[in-house]
Amino acid sequence: MGLLASSRLAKAGLGLLFLGMGLHLIGFATPEWGTSGINYRRSYYASLTEGLWMRCSLKGCNYRAVPAGFVIVTAVCESLALLTVLAGFLVQCVYTCSDSKKTKCMTITILVLSIIAGLWMLIGNIIWVASLENLYVGYSWTLSFIGGLCCIGAATCAALEGRQVPTKSPPRPDERVEREDTV
Repeated sequence: MGLLASSRLAKAGLGLLFLGMGLHLIGFATPEWGTSGINYRRSYYASLTEGLWMRCSLKGCNYRAVPAGFVIVTAVCESLALLTVLAGFLVQCVYTCSDSKKTKCMTITILVLSIIAGLWMLIGNIIWVASLENLYVGYSWTLSFIGGLCCIGAATCAALEGRQVPTKSPPRPDERVEREDTV
């Protein structure tokens, strides 16, 4: 049965984690976490964009040789978020697509991984915004922020799903249940 037999909450959690992971991955890789405009030699207005890994202007993009401290901390938070959302998505796929793996332990694992991923994303975003000077947030930051909210939504689905999962798993068909006959 697998995916077709799964509950709506499990499917919604899987969809939210997939969406959160995709949005975060795009935001993580693109260089527009912050944008600003500068006057360059009083001749033209150049746009400057800052990302976790590179800085871009009208002249082109360059990798950061020595990034500022807040950029390093944000990149670490976002990297940890990417790893945990990937792990959470894989566990959610196993849970949603398998009939035998629907246990309370799996829902708790999904819940914890989703919360941790969402918190890492949101902490990284907060550190970035708190450290901005003369920059506005760009679309990369926004995508990562929405990805963090999707992970928190997936955690909510896992918590609600966990309430519906029985604590004890039903006996396997190959196990014999012996009864004592009472006389």
